[in-house]
This record gives sequence, structure tokens and C-alpha cells, in this order.
Amino acid sequence: MKKKRDGKDRISSLPDDLLIHILSFLPSNEAIATSLLSSRWRSLWTLVPSLDFVVTTPPTKNSEDRVNKFMTLRRTQSIKRLRLKFKSHCCNSLDVQLYVSARKIEQFNISLCQCHYHDLSLPSTLFTSTTIVTLKLKGLFSLSVPSSVHLPSLKNLHLDLEKCNPCFKGLFFGSPSLEVFYLKQRLGFDWSNELKIVRNSRDVSLVEKRPSFELVIQSDRDCDFVQDYLEDHLEKIVKAKVYATVLEMKRSVAHHYVLSHRFVLHVIRGLRNVEFLSFCDFSKLGKGLYWEPFAKLPRFENLVKLELCLGNVDSLFMEILAGPECPKLQVHKITSEEEVVVIKRIVMKWTGLGNMEKAFDFVRMGVEIKLI
Repeated sequence: MKKKRDGKDRISSLPDDLLIHILSFLPSNEAIATSLLSSRWRSLWTLVPSLDFVVTTPPTKNSEDRVNKFMTLRRTQSIKRLRLKFKSHCCNSLDVQLYVSARKIEQFNISLCQCHYHDLSLPSTLFTSTTIVTLKLKGLFSLSVPSSVHLPSLKNLHLDLEKCNPCFKGLFFGSPSLEVFYLKQRLGFDWSNELKIVRNSRDVSLVEKRPSFELVIQSDRDCDFVQDYLEDHLEKIVKAKVYATVLEMKRSVAHHYVLSHRFVLHVIRGLRNVEFLSFCDFSKLGKGLYWEPFAKLPRFENLVKLELCLGNVDSLFMEILAGPECPKLQVHKITSEEEVVVIKRIVMKWTGLGNMEKAFDFVRMGVEIKLI
């Protein structure tokens, strides 16, 4: 026999802290609506530290008054999370200023309507906040960063934008506690450039993705290379592991393909002082793709370990194997579509091979080669 329900409101009997935590997961208008349930719920929404607004119309004098009244009625001034989502209209600076001005926020998330390009300048106070821990911006707008940035508490920065000018570096360098940085810039036609940097107490990693190129750099924390990378001083990066991959693209976008591959050469030439390099080239166009004067590789003075995976034996990057260009090289791992060869010990000089074509013949036969 089923037990009869006693009809008691068990949720309302929960402690305030738990109810406030539950309300923090609701959009703010729904959290306010719970005040109509009973006297027990009447003022709980005023203690919720998380605010979630969905904005559907441009700001007016009435909407400004409503927001200000809402903020005044709140019984806690701290804002753990502020999320603004603009759904249908073209957002401007006043929209954001209305919600952000003079507020102490820990987590700030702005998502703009993807139907419009937005003329948006974020409040200057946002870039000098001492409380913000997480900042996320998403939308079709260009981010402008002031010359002076000081975000001492910021640990997570996520930018998904139409365009971000180079001054975003000031945002990065002005955040000394930053642990995770993500930047996505849209290029159109479903293409984008992505950059992600992760720092912790032990190591640092950087991942950059472009339409036909992926780059990963890793190092110990005491060999932090990020500033050198962002300031394009790649030659200063030594104690790091570099993993670079060139991907095949459709011939119909050859212009972007060439530009992307020129960027590849710029990066590889810049990283000429690293000790570890793993390079995969899956492009099929060979050396002809890398137009002069770009098609020349540097001398890798410090390279000790090299891994190559080539989809085309005519790849320009076969030239990395030339002995005079890598005086300290000790270990190879060479992979192509036809063969897999691991070179473990030294048995002859490259200079005795005559040329790279003959050297690759030895590799095909499994000859172990050492550089001396």
C-alpha cells in the first residue's frame, strides 16, 4: 500500500544558504519570481551572489531605472558571477556599462548576438578590477584594450571574437595570476585562429591552431617561454618541446594555404634554437608551396632530438636532416607514408652520403645513421 504524501513544503524547510545556492543556477528574472511562492522565499533572491541576465531590447531610461532598482534591493553587494547574454539587438557600450559600473565581480561572462557586428567598448574599470577571477567575452566585435591594464586576480581569460588587435597582449601581461588564456578569432567561412595558453606550478603549454597548421610548445615553469612567443622573439626559446603539424587543405583555398604555410616557415625559422622538435608535414605540394625567399631553413644549433613525419618525401623539411644544419643532433625518428625508420646509433657521417636523396635511400634500407 502506497504511503500518502504529507503535503509539506520540504524545499522551503532547507537552510537559507542551500536555497540561495539553488537560486544561483536560475536566470535572475526566474530567481526573482520565486519571491511570489511564500513569505519564506520573499527576500531570498536579494542574497543570490550570481546574476544572469538575458537582454532582448536596447537600453532605455525605464530599463536603466529597473536595473538600478534591482541592484539597490539586493542585500549583498558582492557578485560572484555576472552573465550577460544579448539575444537580438546590436549591443553597444551603454548596454554593458549599465550592468558593470562600480560593481565588484568575480566571474564576468558577456555573450553577444551573433547576428550583428557590435560597436562595443568595454568600461575602463573592467580592465583595472581587483576582484575579477574569470573573464569571458564572445561575439562579433573587435576588442580594444586600454594601454593600462591591471587585473591582479584574473586566472581565466576566454575571448571568442571577430577581431582582436595586438593590444590583447597588454591584457595578457597585465594579468600576473593568469593560468588559462584562450583566444579565438573568426576568419569567415567557418575558419578561425585559436590560441590557448595554460600555466600551472610545474609547466607551461601553448597550443595554436590555424586552418592548416597546429603548433604545441611545452616547457617547465622555470623556462616560461610565453612572453617571448607573444612578442615574436621565438629565437629565445630553447628549453622547450615543440610539436608542429602542417595539415592538408583544399586546393580551392590555395591563397590561404600559402599564407598559412608561410606562417609555418616563420615559426620554424624562429624556433631555431629549441632542443626538441617534432614536425609532421601532411601537405602534398612539396617545396613548390614555400615560395622564395621563404623557402630556406636555418641552422638548428641546439637541436638534440628530432621527429619527422612527412607525407611527401619532397617536403622542404627533409632539409632539417642535413648534418651541418644540426650539429648537436643525436636522435631521429623519421616517418613517411612509405616507411618508418628509427635511427638509434651513429655509423656514418652525413657528408659521406653525397646528397639528401641518397641519404633517404639509406633510410629506406634501414641503415642506422649517426651524426658526428
